[in-house]
Amino acid sequence: MLAILVAGLIAAAAPSMALDGVSAQAGLRLVAMRPLQVVGQGFQPLEHVTLVATVRDDRVTRRVVATRAGRFRVAFRTLYVDRCTSFGVRARGSAGTRATLAQRPLTECPEPAGP
Repeated sequence: MLAILVAGLIAAAAPSMALDGVSAQAGLRLVAMRPLQVVGQGFQPLEHVTLVATVRDDRVTRRVVATRAGRFRVAFRTLYVDRCTSFGVRARGSAGTRATLAQRPLTECPEPAGP
């Protein structure tokens, strides 16, 4: 009887543990720089995700719905970066899933020209 009770508790907890595991693994990956494109993974199935990309003084927002596998791809068509450009992308899902991606200029990049 105790074994059945323990098995039932484990089975009841398994779905929430799986959802927590997905959320903990959420991330963004850069896939293109011209224009800026990112891929997200580890979000909840069909989760609505708001992404905000910041490059220099430009900020662009995109909204997407993750696939059943918790993935998406987003292009920020007006933003262009290179290896010397600082940028950041922040993703926030409707189920509370979050991920960020940031790039700082490489040390060998020239200093930006002043006014």
